[in-house]
Amino acid sequence: MVYTQINLDEEERTFQAEVQAIEKWWSEPRWKDVKRVYTAEEIAKRRSTIKNPNASDALAKKAFKLFQEHDKNKTASFTFGALDPIHVAQMAKFG
Repeated sequence: MVYTQINLDEEERTFQAEVQAIEKWWSEPRWKDVKRVYTAEEIAKRRSTIKNPNASDALAKKAFKLFQEHDKNKTASFTFGALDPIHVAQMAKFG
């Protein structure tokens, strides 16, 4: 196995940048009523170093916009959804 030298200063800079990105994200209006029992540092420590484009981000933003509209209009979104993986498998059979 090839040894790769670790640059601790670079690791710390990357970690602090990740913490700042999490804190910036948490300051968005969509999270104003969320109470967190963990810190941005704790989240950053547990994240993978392998970066993966967040494909679900667009759908999450779309859903949040829909929820905001329902909250503003005092309406509800009625859907039939799966509660666990078994429901998903059962629902897939029926389209």
